[in-house]
Amino acid sequence: MHLVRVSCREDRTDSTDFAEELIIEGGPLLSKGNYIVLIHGYNNTYREAQDFYENIRNRYSEWVDWEKSPHDGIVEFYWPSSWAASIGFIPARRRAGRAARFLREFIQRSYLASGATFTLVSHSLGAEVVLPLITSDDPVDRMMIRNAVLAAPAIANNRIKKLFVQTKVLFSRRDEVLGRVYRALHWFRAALGFTGPDKPVVRMTAIDMSDSIFGHSDYQNSRKFIEEISQ
Repeated sequence: MHLVRVSCREDRTDSTDFAEELIIEGGPLLSKGNYIVLIHGYNNTYREAQDFYENIRNRYSEWVDWEKSPHDGIVEFYWPSSWAASIGFIPARRRAGRAARFLREFIQRSYLASGATFTLVSHSLGAEVVLPLITSDDPVDRMMIRNAVLAAPAIANNRIKKLFVQTKVLFSRRDEVLGRVYRALHWFRAALGFTGPDKPVVRMTAIDMSDSIFGHSDYQNSRKFIEEISQ
């Protein structure tokens, strides 16, 4: 399993500043390789995001045979979303757009250099980082991105109108962070990660995880989640 770390954070502390350019560890990517890109959500310090990613990697290696997996490695993407550095949810959501531009830059560079393709996997507010890429009608984006998985997406359940990439939405009605806190912050709008989409969307598959996900951070330890991202 090939591991690559990509960061647009200024450093590995709780800094809310963006780096001037991408910081990449572990490259270059394998020629024609297919990679899972993990994108963390809100209120993650660098170390917390690193631990979150490590846990997913360990579970993947435990439950999936890498020799039979369609993926050649994992890319960990880090962006400045830490509440611990006095950044609130709404400002963090605005920063996600800038983080998305860094993510697209990395994916484009990698695709042009090695022909690598990607499965984007986000958690919570990380969905905001992924959205510009999976809702883009740019044919190049569609060649680079095989599919996407949005776990507990902290976006409105009517936000996505059109998709150009096959996307799974994993939601749980037992997620109290999205069921209560998100609704309180957004004038009682329902979160996509709590209810699923308000109406069907072409290329979106909604998967109810309520039978196994009882909290906002439970996805990292869910076998069903690992199975969904491994396909």
